[in-house]
Amino acid sequence: MSSSPSLEALPFTDTQTLTNQLEIGDIVFIFINFLPFRKIARNTGSWTNHVCIVIDTSGIEPIIAESTFPFSSITTFSKFIKRLRYGRIAVCKLNSSITIQCYDALRHAVQKR
Repeated sequence: MSSSPSLEALPFTDTQTLTNQLEIGDIVFIFINFLPFRKIARNTGSWTNHVCIVIDTSGIEPIIAESTFPFSSITTFSKFIKRLRYGRIAVCKLNSSITIQCYDALRHAVQKR
């Protein structure tokens, strides 16, 4: 039987360092305190209930795409994480750099939504 690591055992990175390390294609998980999202966390048994994907890192801060009501939206990373509760953020990184073809497909998918 495996156990989950305690919060103390998880690595800590301040928000600015994390922001500087984000790359296109990174998936960012947070918990936000809105009823539909709380239900997602409860029904999935997870601490996380909202996610975004980093789509641009060429400016002052990363730009992300996220699902919102009633459509998807594009915003800055700082606005995305302002809604988080409990201060917990997880980032899932690709195993290798995103290819131009994948980036073009990502950009096309974001524009469609």
